[in-house]
Amino acid sequence: MLLLAKHFPALREINGITELNRKPYINHVGLLYLAQGRIKRKTTHMLPISDPEKGDFYFVCLIETVDGQEFNGHGNGNARNIKGVAKDRPFEMAEVRAQNRALRSMLAIGETTAEEIPEGSDLNEEPPGRVPSQWTDLERKRFAAAISDHGLSMDIVVYMCQCMEKSAGTPPHPRLMTEAERQQVLRFLSGLSKENKDGWVKDFKRDVGGAP
Repeated sequence: MLLLAKHFPALREINGITELNRKPYINHVGLLYLAQGRIKRKTTHMLPISDPEKGDFYFVCLIETVDGQEFNGHGNGNARNIKGVAKDRPFEMAEVRAQNRALRSMLAIGETTAEEIPEGSDLNEEPPGRVPSQWTDLERKRFAAAISDHGLSMDIVVYMCQCMEKSAGTPPHPRLMTEAERQQVLRFLSGLSKENKDGWVKDFKRDVGGAP
């Protein structure tokens, strides 16, 4: 693919390429790099056919480009199609896969991305130009415990980050943040009143869960 061949050295440099079985695949970081300056709006929603109790999630991602074109992609994540330490993160992987497919459609890339392959699920998904953070399984569990102390779940905090991305440029997921940025999120949660938290939960249920 000419686009990938043209940018391959730069993609390597930003960890936008993942090798699986000695074959290079572009990953989420690489897609975001190629899409710079082209996206006006990107939204991701969980679909009603998801079954959270069984850990089976379906997402759709809608992208509107700066020139008015629209693209979409769907993603599924469950224990059967995810391997490695990401196996217990089907919600996140379904979301990333939906975004990848929408980005591939926008960029006219036919090749499958690393995250869409079970063996490629466990990836460093830092966006280009950011200082890599230590988003290990232990760090993720600590962050999840910290937000639980505020009476919120990871899914709701991810939703909050996605909403704030549009207005404040906040990374759309804690795994894409530096440790300092994650601490800022926790300080933000500490300053929220119960009324504000309840409002976020209500919005999450409406926008993601389909509640009225």
